Amino acid sequence: MNGVSKAANASVSILLASALLSFSACKDSPDQLGRSNHDHGDHAHRGDHLEVEVEADDTTLDAVMADKAGQTLPYFNTESFTPLWLEAGSEDLRAFHRIPEFTFVNQDGDTVSRLSYDDTIYVATFFFATCPGICSPINERLLTVQDAISGMDDVRILSHSITPEIDTVDVLRAYANERGVDSSTWDLVTGDRDRIYAVAKEGYFASEDMGEGEAKGDFKHTENILLVDRNGMIRGIYNGLSRNAILNLIADIELLREEQPQA
Repeated sequence: MNGVSKAANASVSILLASALLSFSACKDSPDQLGRSNHDHGDHAHRGDHLEVEVEADDTTLDAVMADKAGQTLPYFNTESFTPLWLEAGSEDLRAFHRIPEFTFVNQDGDTVSRLSYDDTIYVATFFFATCPGICSPINERLLTVQDAISGMDDVRILSHSITPEIDTVDVLRAYANERGVDSSTWDLVTGDRDRIYAVAKEGYFASEDMGEGEAKGDFKHTENILLVDRNGMIRGIYNGLSRNAILNLIADIELLREEQPQA
């Protein structure tokens, strides 16, 4: 496929994603709820119900992209997610925090490693297949991201299971089929539990209590979605329950692709 065709397909995908987000905002479900971009506060449970804040639903992807035109994305290197703007080629940037090496297995039984994501921009998340809480609404949001990046062979989604001893390849494959996850764009990965948690906490700055028991049948994990650039550096943090945050994520993917063209 030539560059013009790729660009056209990517533009169509983004327009479709915008339409889907506008549609989902009108549904009477938890999927229309959330917080704003870069808010990484904890979610709250009241009994068996997930409570999140209501946000305005009249923002469009075109408006977000117009507001971001010409902007550059920050870098993040601590659990406080304090944004830093660094000069290309600077000494600080050369020594900056990167996601460590990893090797996991996806829903198709294929090995997924840091090398697999070489020269790739990706969206990183954490979930588990039997999650009764925030995973479902977050993954519904991610389906919109999947649609937006479907014409981009240099952008992927990487979702790590926090219960890898339960989420076998077969379980993840069934979950992917049920949820409409496209393995050509989105990896659901399992593997060694200690390694997944080490990468989560040391690489993505997930909280130290991730994986501990919470509500019945649930475990503490993050609702953060992270945007990682081609060099393995964190460039965006988004609340996965927020429609507006997802709009910002899709727009930031475009900004990052402009900043770091595919080799």
